Amino acid sequence: MSFDGQTRRRGATAWLGRVCAALALGCLALALVAVPRGRAVQSSSARIVADVLAGGDLFDGVDLGSPEKVRAELDALAGLLAELGESTRADVDLLVQIASQASNLAAAGRDDLGVARALADTATALGASTAGLRDTALGGEAGAAQAAALVQTVVETAKALNTELARLGAKLALLPELGR
Repeated sequence: MSFDGQTRRRGATAWLGRVCAALALGCLALALVAVPRGRAVQSSSARIVADVLAGGDLFDGVDLGSPEKVRAELDALAGLLAELGESTRADVDLLVQIASQASNLAAAGRDDLGVARALADTATALGASTAGLRDTALGGEAGAAQAAALVQTVVETAKALNTELARLGAKLALLPELGR
């Protein structure tokens, strides 16, 4: 019986030794992983300290020895940054609205330009018709009065069209040149 008890103790001791060895290997692995990360943190903090020392004029007038004053300065800075963020958001929203309105105006200008070109072509055709009608009215004996009335109507229509063209031209002069 004592032989069996010794074997059990030796087996338990061997297993405890194995568990301790596994734990030691785990700790070694953690240490190997933590060392480079610690160096990275140390390097980063050294860079931050160097940047703060190089830009020391940013902290002129700030008493960094008092945690309460530092907290107050940080809160004031956070407030300024929040205001700047809100202002930037408002500016971006305004720029989006302006861009939308500008594209609408450009589209309307293109439509007005197309109408103006069509009206110019129509005015040219009416001018040619007016000349032809005037020649017919002058050369014909029968129906001269009817032709004269028709010519008068065409001339009035041409004048009205020219007035509309002038008004549309004034509108288009307000829009920037869109290119052709």
